Amino acid sequence: MNTTSIKTAVYQTLSPAERIRATISAIARDDDHEIEKLAETCPRKTYTQPDAAFLDALQKLQTLSLAVEGDLRANALDWLMSMRLEEYTASNAALVSAASIQAAWLELLGDHQLDPAEMSKASPERHFAVISLLELAEGEESEELKTPILEAFRDFLA
Repeated sequence: MNTTSIKTAVYQTLSPAERIRATISAIARDDDHEIEKLAETCPRKTYTQPDAAFLDALQKLQTLSLAVEGDLRANALDWLMSMRLEEYTASNAALVSAASIQAAWLELLGDHQLDPAEMSKASPERHFAVISLLELAEGEESEELKTPILEAFRDFLA
C-alpha cells in the first residue's frame, strides 16, 4: 500500500472534531491542498429536513430580530450616556435613530403580514432601557434614516 492510500484512509477516519482541528491548522498554514483534501475525504451523508426555504426564512427573521434588539440597545446606551454627559444633540440623535429602527422593523413585519405582538413574544426579550427609549421616541422617526434601514432589512431577508 502506498503512502497516498494510507493517508487517504487516515483522512477518512477523522472524527468531526479532528477534521475541524486539522482544517483550522491547514487554514493557519495557508495549505490549500490540505484544506481541499480534508473537504474531499469528509464522509458524505444524506439528510431529510423541513423545507429549506422555510427554515432559512425563519432563521433570517430570528437573526434580524436579534440585530434589531442589539441596535436598539446600543441606541439606548448612547442615549443614556449622552444624557448623563448633557450632550443633548447626541441624545436626540440616539432617540431618532431608535425610533427609525423601530419604524423600519414594524414596517418590515407588516410587509410579511407578521403581527408585531406575536413577533415580540417570539423575539429576544426587550431590555427595559429599550422599552423606555422607544416610549420617549414615539413619533420621532426620520424617513431619511428609516428608508435605508428598511431597505437593508428587506435585502437581508431576500
